[in-house]
Amino acid sequence: MKRVFFIKFLTVVLLTCFSLFCLSSCMTQTCEHEWTIRRVVPPTCLEDGIKRYVCVKCSETKLENIDKTGHDFVVHDGKTPTCLEMGWEEYKTCNNCDYSNYKDLPKAHNYSEGACLTCGEKQASENLDFWFDSIEKTYTLKGLGKCTDSDVVIPSLYNGYPVTEIGGNILPSNDTAMSITIPSSITKISDYAFSNYTALQRLTFSCVAEFGNNCFLFCDNLQIVNYVGSLENLMRNTFEGNFAYSSPTACSKDIYLNGELVTEVVVPESITEISSIFTHCKSITKVTIHDKVTKINNAFVGCPLECEIKDGLKYIGNENNKYMYLVGIVDKKVESVTIDENCKFISAGVLSRCSNIKEIYIPENVLSISDGAFIENPSLTQVAFAEDSKVKYIGIQAFSLCKSMERLNIPITVTEIGESAFANFPISAQIYYEGTVKMMTELSRGKVFGGSFDTLNEIYCMDGVFIMNR
Repeated sequence: MKRVFFIKFLTVVLLTCFSLFCLSSCMTQTCEHEWTIRRVVPPTCLEDGIKRYVCVKCSETKLENIDKTGHDFVVHDGKTPTCLEMGWEEYKTCNNCDYSNYKDLPKAHNYSEGACLTCGEKQASENLDFWFDSIEKTYTLKGLGKCTDSDVVIPSLYNGYPVTEIGGNILPSNDTAMSITIPSSITKISDYAFSNYTALQRLTFSCVAEFGNNCFLFCDNLQIVNYVGSLENLMRNTFEGNFAYSSPTACSKDIYLNGELVTEVVVPESITEISSIFTHCKSITKVTIHDKVTKINNAFVGCPLECEIKDGLKYIGNENNKYMYLVGIVDKKVESVTIDENCKFISAGVLSRCSNIKEIYIPENVLSISDGAFIENPSLTQVAFAEDSKVKYIGIQAFSLCKSMERLNIPITVTEIGESAFANFPISAQIYYEGTVKMMTELSRGKVFGGSFDTLNEIYCMDGVFIMNR
């Protein structure tokens, strides 16, 4: 038994030794590798590449480095910027990758002898004070800063970005600026922008903008306003609030268009709404308004116009309709007036302070009633609109301070009523509106009554009474 066990044990030992010997022999043999490329990571301009090989016999691997290629540069010419287009510096790109050192150059005027060679804009004043809107990427002129120029030129571009707005009260610390030039880039002029500036004598502007309330309040020495551009663009400007102080053409004695004194205005066909433009312009004597105009508010007030006179009232218009726009009255002491049936627009203050007029009838073709058209008529008791009235606009203070008013009806066609249109009506007055309370609520928007607490503040509508909270 012991002998059999020993023989088996010896057999196992011998087999183990033989296996170890064979394994050792194999490990010491050299493989004649047959390499094949398993993977390639190509080089780039900035980084080396890699090749990975594998032996098909023994699966051994190896790596091989591939040198980076470096950039294959192409040089591009630069472009000088202008006030109309951005430019760029000379720059390089690579044919093999997206490398580029391109850099924009912001828009800039090319001034020579005080004017831009590209657009003709006058060289801008220096040391003005601006505020940058980082979202819109635009500048607002907020003051004259340390500028002491007598002829202040506001730039259209500042640090490569457009100047689009003029802030309020920009002149309080400057008493040397006698002339101001506003560029075409301006789209908004804030309330009271130039107010109380008595040194201002000349204004040149070329923009189409929204002029805020009282922009030129008490600019009593403003003599000349010159618009650089087309009559059409000039008439596209809008004026908020008190037109007598928001429109530069209302504050100056003379208005020029591209340096020529304006004596006649033929409203361009593209203009269908005319705001507070050309008011109190002493040089304008003739105006022609085409038939497609749908609204006029305060325009041409105070101009010495050649008018058509009928029944003591003054009109302007065109050959087809000489009575389109009611602009004046011969005698404010008359007791009654008859507005021509072809009249479409009633001017600001035209029938105001007529102490003896008791009743007024508005014909059906009237579309707009300007600000203060019938203000402060102490004897006026009734205003009646035609049954088929087409009126859409009733201006600011249109019937204000008519303290004897008894009755007024508002047509349903009205789409806008100005602030304080019915201010200071007696509490006994009756105003009727052909629409609903909801419609009047949306229509009024502001304080259409105004005045004191003991004056009227309600309108009778088709479905109830509209009450204006003071």
